[in-house]
Amino acid sequence: MIFILNNVKFGHPKLSKYQLDFFHDNFIPLLLKSGSKEHHIIISGDLFYNTKHTNFQLLLDIKNILNILAQYSKIGIFGNDYCYDLFKEQTFKVVEMNHEIENISLFQLTKDNVEKIGYCVDKNNKLKFIENKFSPRFVEYIIKNIEDIDKIKITKDFIDLHINSELIEKQEYKNKIDIFLNNNNFNNVYYTGEKKEQEKVILDSKNIKIREILVDNIDEDLKSELDEVFVIYDEKINN
Repeated sequence: MIFILNNVKFGHPKLSKYQLDFFHDNFIPLLLKSGSKEHHIIISGDLFYNTKHTNFQLLLDIKNILNILAQYSKIGIFGNDYCYDLFKEQTFKVVEMNHEIENISLFQLTKDNVEKIGYCVDKNNKLKFIENKFSPRFVEYIIKNIEDIDKIKITKDFIDLHINSELIEKQEYKNKIDIFLNNNNFNNVYYTGEKKEQEKVILDSKNIKIREILVDNIDEDLKSELDEVFVIYDEKINN
């Protein structure tokens, strides 16, 4: 059986811990459970998220994983010569592959990923895709109404919230939102929605009564100044 892992990209800023956990808590136990030492693992695509600035600790972590995997399978590196040079004690070079796997990534690296998330298994030259349900994903929730909060499933996923900003104008809703945000961790929280434009009152001849009300209720010493305001306003409207 051949396992094909594409675009592993160790060292992702958000996923780095979960990438290591995937191998230690999911993939390696899977190999142990199979009870066979005749597996092959082919690693293709980018092994590192950042090929120029990979820290020493990450190299040690990957080497440790490859050492464990090498106990149960043969590991091949395809299309990453520098990876082979780094881990040539645990791996061998793969010259060609029989399958196209460009649209598959082992982890979801951003919310805009269009690739299928998981890995492939070649058994008797038949390719099967296995979804990676173990690692967190990037998830978005849109909260248009206050009831939408109750529909959010809190998981280990990286959750982005888009909250209708009009909801926080009501104190009862604002309190509920604040408590909800305080009790849970989210990747990002955005407030969206257009603010209602206040209706403009045009002080012209059509609503002259408003002018009369203002004039009748203003102090005598301010009436002249108010008249000047009306004159300036009328001139601006008529130009």
